[in-house]
Amino acid sequence: MCFTGNFALSMMLEPAMLAPVLSQPSLPMGKAAGMHIAPDELAAVKKRMDAEDLTVLAYRFEGDAFCKGERFAAYQQALGDRFQGRVLPDSAAKKGTKMKMPTAS
Repeated sequence: MCFTGNFALSMMLEPAMLAPVLSQPSLPMGKAAGMHIAPDELAAVKKRMDAEDLTVLAYRFEGDAFCKGERFAAYQQALGDRFQGRVLPDSAAKKGTKMKMPTAS
């Protein structure tokens, strides 16, 4: 989750990974539309997803300051229909955490 949320997509380079789920992918910090994956790796992931009819699920909270809508838009543009992004309402976040923004942990 959060800082490790991007790693599931990179793990798609390993044939054993069949169902990646990105939870609040926050890296790279400071680049709202950035994706923490090399362009050639992203192309390889997309090629595999197309060839094997796979999809990636991704979740973020509406008010997440680290994983913004721009990031999900970038994933959608890169992966097309293979990317299934879901935006959760802030009210679904765990209550009573030390984080000031919505979080699942």
